[in-house]
Amino acid sequence: TQRAGGGGGGASLLVSASTAAGITGKIDGALASNSTAPSVEVANLKCSFSVKYEGNGNTAGTVPSDPDWYASGASVTVADGGSLARGSQVFVGWATSQFGPVAYVAGSRIDPINAPVTLWAVYGVPKTVTFNANEGTGTMAPQSSGSPEPLEPNTFTRVDYAFNGWNTRADGTGIAYANGAVYGFSTDATLYAQWTSAPAPKSEPIPEPLDPGEHYYEEDTTPKPVDVAPNPFNDGLGVVGTTWTMTLEGLNGDGNPLPLNADGVLVLQAERDARTTGTDFLPNSLVGLFLDPEVSSAPRTSTRALPTVDLGTVNVDEAGNFAGVKTLPEEIEPGLHVLQAVGYGPSGDRRALSIGILVVPWLELNQGVRKPAGRHDRITTTGTSGGIDAGQRLVPWIKYVGQSTFKEGRANIRVQADGTFTWSRLVHKKRGLTGYVSWTDIKSNEVFWPKVR
Repeated sequence: TQRAGGGGGGASLLVSASTAAGITGKIDGALASNSTAPSVEVANLKCSFSVKYEGNGNTAGTVPSDPDWYASGASVTVADGGSLARGSQVFVGWATSQFGPVAYVAGSRIDPINAPVTLWAVYGVPKTVTFNANEGTGTMAPQSSGSPEPLEPNTFTRVDYAFNGWNTRADGTGIAYANGAVYGFSTDATLYAQWTSAPAPKSEPIPEPLDPGEHYYEEDTTPKPVDVAPNPFNDGLGVVGTTWTMTLEGLNGDGNPLPLNADGVLVLQAERDARTTGTDFLPNSLVGLFLDPEVSSAPRTSTRALPTVDLGTVNVDEAGNFAGVKTLPEEIEPGLHVLQAVGYGPSGDRRALSIGILVVPWLELNQGVRKPAGRHDRITTTGTSGGIDAGQRLVPWIKYVGQSTFKEGRANIRVQADGTFTWSRLVHKKRGLTGYVSWTDIKSNEVFWPKVR
């Protein structure tokens, strides 16, 4: 079906596809052969077309629908067949006839559309790609699909080497695929990681101490200005150099960015992750991340000592971009630190960015249980922490339903050597309550215990 309409905002008129081809300049006013109504001139006649999807015998999944009408000459994005399946076969694409080959895959475009389109689902047996580290380390699960789709991003690493794409042969003489490239999945295959020798960057001293929020940047040995500012969400820093960019974020236990502190300082949590991304670096090189030890009690000197903790490297891809997550090791003490990122520009110039940051401990309380215990109920829960020394006492806080403020509770909560702890105490019956634990100015999440019925 196609829709015909005149210009100037007039009413639309639906006609069949077979009729539309014969319309040249006049349409009978009543669209009836026996009508006596006068003919009317139609100026600037325009047709709109629909796109219809057919499941073609699918036994699972939902056939997409497209309620829109598209003007002649428009570009249309093809829908995803998603979970469509026919028996043991999976969706691989769309054909323009019931038994035709794949003409469109999800996300491809009909450009232009000049007639009504019906697309038929095509099915096939899924194929599997197995990833081989090829002298690297790490694990990657096989990837299966029945239609072309991007390869899973590489997670393999190799000391003093940068990842340089995939190849169907270990020695690189087969078919090459870039990181994240679209693979046809027309056959099973093993893809071998390819590596380029790229010694890891080394940390460098900075000429003066950095307080939290301060930064220092140099290319080779020349100090240069760089713009460091909070991102729009105030949960990370954005860095803009002459031609390059970088982002830095601290992550919580759920993998979400931590907010900057009140002074706009980057916050990382002890024993948890830091994430960085960047653009316009030397392709197939490495970016090194370093963190110096706590300096809150160290005397200020004319030259800050070299960062002493190597957090590891992040691979720069063939386009000069990178993205990676690194975990702060247990030996990083909470307090003031300098985070340093060292990499190379496209011409090989060394880039070293240092930023004063804050590392903080964390507490996480699990949802506990509540059981009757004589005249009282007993609540019990466990928790985990990072950056808090074993033996430290945690303070419990509780608030019964109807109360507006938390009150300090009674319990002997001690952090164990592995960072875990247990909280158990008697509470009033027939009243729900909320609780959390704290250590100095570090507060856990809140947990609610409903009353026992």
